[in-house]
Parts: sequence; C-alpha cells; structure tokens
Amino acid sequence: MAKDRSPRYPTAGLGTAVEAIQKIYAAEGRSSADARAIVGALGYSGMSGNARSKLAVLKQFGLLEDVADNKMRLSSRAIQLANLRPSDTEYASAIRAAALAPALFREFQEKSPEASDRNLEIQLTTSRGFSPDGARKAIKAYRDTLRFAKVGFAGYNGSGGEANDNDDDYVEPPDYAVLRAQQMPPPEDRSGSAERRDSRNRDAVTYSWPLEDADKVDVTFAGNPGKKPTRRDLDALIDYLELIRKRTPEARQADEESGS
Repeated sequence: MAKDRSPRYPTAGLGTAVEAIQKIYAAEGRSSADARAIVGALGYSGMSGNARSKLAVLKQFGLLEDVADNKMRLSSRAIQLANLRPSDTEYASAIRAAALAPALFREFQEKSPEASDRNLEIQLTTSRGFSPDGARKAIKAYRDTLRFAKVGFAGYNGSGGEANDNDDDYVEPPDYAVLRAQQMPPPEDRSGSAERRDSRNRDAVTYSWPLEDADKVDVTFAGNPGKKPTRRDLDALIDYLELIRKRTPEARQADEESGS
C-alpha cells in the first residue's frame, strides 16, 4: 500500500523568507520578473538547487507568486512586510498569515499546538512518510517561524508544555553584572518629567550599553510588573533588531568618505 505523500513544507523559517523579500523588493519592487532575476537579487548566479529551494520557501509562505509569461512577483503580503514596521498592526496580521500559510505549519497549530518536538517528529515519521532528518528539519523551520512571527508564542516553552512564570524560566543576559553596573540613572528632573517616567516604569527592567556612534542604548522591558525578561523575550527582541539592522545604512559612511 502506497504511503500518503508528505506535505510540502518550507525548508527555512519565516525570518529567512522576510529577509529574502526585502532584497527582492529593493531590486525589483512590485514588478514581475524572470526567476533568474529574482534569484539574482538573492545573490545566486543561476537556477541552482539552493536557488530553487529558496523560491519554494517564499511561495509556501505566500510571499512570491507566479504570473503570466513564466514570470513571478512579490505577493501583496510580501509588499506589506517589505514596507511596514514590526510595530504596525498591519504587519502583525501579515506576518501571522505568512507563518500559517504552509499547510503543515497550519496543521500543527490547529491540531497539535502544544505538542513537543518529539511528539511532532513521531507523527511525521510514522504517519506522514518523513525521514527522521526531514522531520527534524521541518520542525526546526516550524519553530523558527513561530518564534519570528510570535504565533503561539506565549504558550510554548520548548518542550511542548505550558509556559510558566517560575524563576527557572528566566535567563540573564551575558555579563549581567557588567550591564547592571553600566545602567544609567534617570536624567535630571525637567518639570517633573523624569520623576513621572521613573514612577511609571518602577517595575521595568532596563539594560544599558555604550555605543561607538551614539552615546548609548537602553533596552527596557516593561508591561510585566514584578517579572524579569525571559529567553523568549530576548529572542523576540533579537528578531526585531535584526530587521532594523537590515534597513539601516552603514554608520557614518558619508562622514568617513569626506574625511570628517
């Protein structure tokens, strides 16, 4: 008896796909283009296996679509993600829709939202025809996508159980003692603004780092009184910072070229 054909799934997470559409949008905008031009924008010299795989990932997330004359273009969802900021409401809706576009990922969320990785691996290998390696790759892409899009984010703790509020879930940043020593006091009170800010954020946790071009950066975790940031919070912050980094030009490039 023939096995059911296993569903297609993205071989990379959604974060990788969003990075790719930003490159395509910078090169082609909303225009349709031959596949060779699309993969060229991604740094491939031709239609290699890796290039075709990347196109498949974008299509599975609903970010790339075929059009007439054997051409393709970014979807309306991809255009949204390329132009919106992560803080925009529309961005959150578009990123969630992309995360659940792959049939396998949507099935996981609908039928097994709290399942552990091992549970999902057994499902894929015993009833869906996946090899153990293929199952692990699919699950990794799925988890990376959930974390990037923050879909089901609050309930997943890495083992398939419910997230908890115990101190065991808290992971301190590297060199925490140094960062804590570098924390800056509030600025001098100007018409009471600093005092109000301090009162409002009395339950917030703030870390400060010195920077080369800017004076410093403060990272404040607020809105969760009495609780420290968890590793999930830090992972989400890293994802947002990575998006900002990709949109930011090299620091002081114009000054360096002019010799100032």
